[in-house]
Amino acid sequence: MTPTARILLATPAVYTLWAMGWFGVMTFINAYYTVELDNGTVAWNGAMLWFTGGIIVWQLCITEVSARFGRLRTLAGACLAGSIGYLAIPFFDAATFTRWYAPILFVVMGSIPAAATSVWIPMAAEAGGERPGRLLALSQAINVPSCIVVFAAATWLIDHYRFRVGFLAIGATCLISTVLFFIILRPLDGPRKERIVSLPRIGWKGVRELASPAIILILLAGFAAEPFCFQICNQLWPNLMVEHFQWSVTDTNYAVTFGRLPGMLALLVVSCFIDRLNPVIAYGVMVVLTGLMTVGCGWAPSGAVAVAAYGGFHLFQCATWGCDIAALARCAPARLRDAAICLGSTVLTVSAMGVGMLLDAMGRRNIPLWEGFRMSGTCAMILGAILLCGGILRWRAAPPPQTESIT
Repeated sequence: MTPTARILLATPAVYTLWAMGWFGVMTFINAYYTVELDNGTVAWNGAMLWFTGGIIVWQLCITEVSARFGRLRTLAGACLAGSIGYLAIPFFDAATFTRWYAPILFVVMGSIPAAATSVWIPMAAEAGGERPGRLLALSQAINVPSCIVVFAAATWLIDHYRFRVGFLAIGATCLISTVLFFIILRPLDGPRKERIVSLPRIGWKGVRELASPAIILILLAGFAAEPFCFQICNQLWPNLMVEHFQWSVTDTNYAVTFGRLPGMLALLVVSCFIDRLNPVIAYGVMVVLTGLMTVGCGWAPSGAVAVAAYGGFHLFQCATWGCDIAALARCAPARLRDAAICLGSTVLTVSAMGVGMLLDAMGRRNIPLWEGFRMSGTCAMILGAILLCGGILRWRAAPPPQTESIT
């Protein structure tokens, strides 16, 4: 079996884990923490700082761990820890969970998105060869239906059997997914790990190569802009629907689940054209449109309009995911791809933590949720416009060579 086939076959299992490690925290643990345990949105915003802080810490060291032990073992270890984290939730009472276990859980769960971005994506990019854009976009397209199936099943379980049974089922699913992708990807481990250049070991030459104007533009106007949209939409859109539009937790969870459907279409389209486009320009366009949909969530006059804007957010956010790593991979040297993607993920997570602190401050000052959506979306639109203009100017100055898409 070819490396590309193995990557695509393992993608549903990996992205099931990634979805539970990111969206599961933002949706199911969010509802458990704020509604079931009655801690409220302000306490949730503060607790999320443990999550984003944990992601930052993991990302700073995960490429070094990957270089020493191999990508597959690193990814499996992070996913195993997250699986155990879910399985342990039902065994803590409300006070113990809120005071002691929740911070530990959020830090541990941060290892899954950190490993997914800094370990799994470079593995998929390497399997894609010189033009990894299409494989990355296809793997993201597979991510969408995987998330929908898992989220729909978890929502049904939680609705019928309450949160504790749902968390046990999620933890068991994560454990099974970890075993599956480890078996499928086992032949890709081994000699490849010796070619990984971790972020702490890139040297001054590597620093100069990663400090090119194109990469700096992508990092500061692209990766730093994304959290202004996905952080507030993932962290607080369920709260907006429950508190402002008076939706039930179950209806909100189903809206979160099926709101991702437009993203699958976007990624399928992006996978067909990303290797023929200037990914920096495409990236800028998608960041602007994602910001516009985030603003739409804040201006929505009804729950139905908010759901439509949320679907539009996922449409363009998924297209953004199909462009961001492709843009970074196009501009970074192949030998530094792991370090470049880790750097991009770290910038993204630091920005997410900054946005989280801003949202926490806004909540403590009793600023309405919809104002946060408007402000965050506007910031993303401004940064996306800078990225778009920079990409156009760079394209005119030095058009990249035309390439055919991978068939």
